[in-house]
Amino acid sequence: SKGLDIAAARGTPVKAAADGTVLYAGDGVRGYGKLILLRHSSTALTAYGYNDSLSVRKDQTVKAVQTIATVGDSGLLDGQTKLHIELRINGKAIDPTPYLQK
Repeated sequence: SKGLDIAAARGTPVKAAADGTVLYAGDGVRGYGKLILLRHSSTALTAYGYNDSLSVRKDQTVKAVQTIATVGDSGLLDGQTKLHIELRINGKAIDPTPYLQK
């Protein structure tokens, strides 16, 4: 995986990392469960996977810290619930940890 998995209870709100536009919201990408892709600029994109419910739709504009989904399970048989987040700059996966708010 090229991102970070964050343990959280099912139903925990998932917030947008920054202002952006929804490129994708659905469950058609294998291995991510219900997935949201947000474009933040011409070079920056975030992905939010393993969601339980989605609160946004394709082409919708979102603001930083707006709730975009709720946490779901990983799709594994271990019963874990978590958020998977990826950050891509110019198409390259970047460790999102330094960008997360404390």
